[in-house]
Amino acid sequence: MVTATALLHDRLDLRPELVGALDARHHARDVLGAWGVPDEVLADALSIVTELVANAIRHAEAEESLRRHSQPPSVLELRVVAGHLYVVVHDASRRAPVLQPPSEEAESGRGLLLVAALTEGAWGFVYAVHDAGKLVWARLSLPGAVPRDALGSERAGLLPPSASAVGAGV
Repeated sequence: MVTATALLHDRLDLRPELVGALDARHHARDVLGAWGVPDEVLADALSIVTELVANAIRHAEAEESLRRHSQPPSVLELRVVAGHLYVVVHDASRRAPVLQPPSEEAESGRGLLLVAALTEGAWGFVYAVHDAGKLVWARLSLPGAVPRDALGSERAGLLPPSASAVGAGV
């Protein structure tokens, strides 16, 4: 089982097709299972991975057709820091993720609502400083977690900045 003081990190470069979301989900299941993430957190994390990766790939494809040049791949990062699991997706799009209620007729557009619900609002995004695009992150608490300030890891730059993040989240 993951301990409250564990510091774990994994990275996966994503294929630029929607099947990349399935690849990311399988990869996350294997990695988080090996880390001993509890089943109830694992299920939520896999849903979040699927939604954030699918959004990154979908928006990157749309913007690629406008730019007509190649872009770096999207990247999935999984991190355990200070008793929290972070799902972080980097993509080359500068389009901000927007949490909004979909119309009753909409066939899509509910993914960020799901992410917000599963994380109890602990999600957001920041524009990348050294690369194009942005990082969209979501945070899940692990059982027995210590408060994030107890380890000072956010101030040390190990976590996505929550207080200064653009968009939703805590």
